[in-house]
Amino acid sequence: MYNFPIKFLLCFFIITIHSLQGNDYKIDIPNAIIAQSRWSEPLSINAHDDVLIEFHTEGGGRRYAVWSSEGDIEILPRRHPITFWKLGNSGAVLGNRSTMWSYSTGIQKIDITKDIPDVKLHSESPKLIDINSFGQIIGTYQDKDHIEHSFIWENGRAHKFSIDKEAVKLGYQISSTSVLAINDRGSILGSFKYGSKHPLKDSWIVEGSRYFLMNKELHLIDSPEETEMYSPCMAFQPQLNNNDQVLMTGFKDDTGVSKTYLWNEKTGKHLISDNLLGVGFNDSGQIVGGTISPLQAQYMPCIFDQGQLIELDQVLQDFGVTRLNRFPKGINNNGVTVFQGQLWGECHAIRCTPIGKNP
Repeated sequence: MYNFPIKFLLCFFIITIHSLQGNDYKIDIPNAIIAQSRWSEPLSINAHDDVLIEFHTEGGGRRYAVWSSEGDIEILPRRHPITFWKLGNSGAVLGNRSTMWSYSTGIQKIDITKDIPDVKLHSESPKLIDINSFGQIIGTYQDKDHIEHSFIWENGRAHKFSIDKEAVKLGYQISSTSVLAINDRGSILGSFKYGSKHPLKDSWIVEGSRYFLMNKELHLIDSPEETEMYSPCMAFQPQLNNNDQVLMTGFKDDTGVSKTYLWNEKTGKHLISDNLLGVGFNDSGQIVGGTISPLQAQYMPCIFDQGQLIELDQVLQDFGVTRLNRFPKGINNNGVTVFQGQLWGECHAIRCTPIGKNP
């Protein structure tokens, strides 16, 4: 029988790593979760160094927890088939089936149908995607004809998010819109499919898709030319920071080349690295991701900082982490990053915190 108190205090397991890009780092792990689980993974980190974790109990059940920067663990209530993926700066956690959890309210459902009546309800509609520091939530939903649309939830109300008029001015007729991220400026990163109406059917002829940034106006984002040749499983979702910069990356199967680009509305797209798969970045420009080794058929998790690649795998091996299993799950403005590593023959969440100079 799995008995887990809803809240308890962790004793930190801390390792200090020296001379990593001129900083010292501490490594900590959620001991109490590890004591009762053989597998845990970080899903999201917020601005306060709090981490959303998924873990599997000894009985095989899936659970979620918020691991605070002080070491507290808050186990989220079990609500099958609810899954969670995003931890906001306010402490709110977003999940599927329009579900949100917070310390103050517990589990709650966000009902957008009172404001947007044409929503088709199922497990992925509506879907909460992202939340910023001011509580604005963006999400997607399907209408009765299975066309995807987007919405913003704020002050207890939902309203449709549409860029149709702005896109028409740029020569695009939009068939569907998906939002990906919202930052603290209220800027929204997303993508849309465009084309034309079918002459004989009530449907669309889709011709292509584009990424966009919507702040005070609509900006179209140039995707890397190599993206068409990237393996779909190695194409990562673009990321948005609070400076309205967009991180784009991809991996090309035939050569093993990975490239990472940064985009902004003033200068457009420019290459950051041709040996990096960047999966997250912060407002200071630090990027976390991995480098690909085609000969060894593996990747090396790393931090890209001030033009230098800092590989994490070799450094952590000296302290009992035999390998990092997956790409890091983001880096916040404190320079803190989280990832999953192999420790004591198991796979667990690890938090890496700089204790030297600020990023």
